[in-house]
Order: sequence, then structure tokens, then C-alpha cells
Amino acid sequence: MNYKIAFIQLTRIGDVIQTFMAAKQLKVENPNLELTLISRTRFASQLNFLLQIMMKSLHYP
Repeated sequence: MNYKIAFIQLTRIGDVIQTFMAAKQLKVENPNLELTLISRTRFASQLNFLLQIMMKSLHYP
């Protein structure tokens, strides 16, 4: 069964990085997970190259 998880991270860039690390571990343990990140552009866009590795979709409100 495929599960979908959305991470909502609207604060600092360091929090986005920590969220990425948690998502990475989840993906290692559950390869069928579909991960989505919802974050502010000013924080996550700087890490877009890194986030695309792990997330199926990225949303910047």
C-alpha cells in the first residue's frame, strides 16, 4: 500500500533542513511513501536541488 505524507514547514531554513532529514529517514524505512513539502519560497527555494531528491512534490505558497 502506498501512503502519502505532507510536511508543512513554514518557518526557518534550518527547520526545512531538519524536516528533510526526517523525511529522508522515513523514505529509507518506507520506500513506497509519497512525500510532499509545503514551505515558504524564501526558505525552501534555496534548497530546491536537495529537496527534489526526496519529495514527490514541492509547494511554495
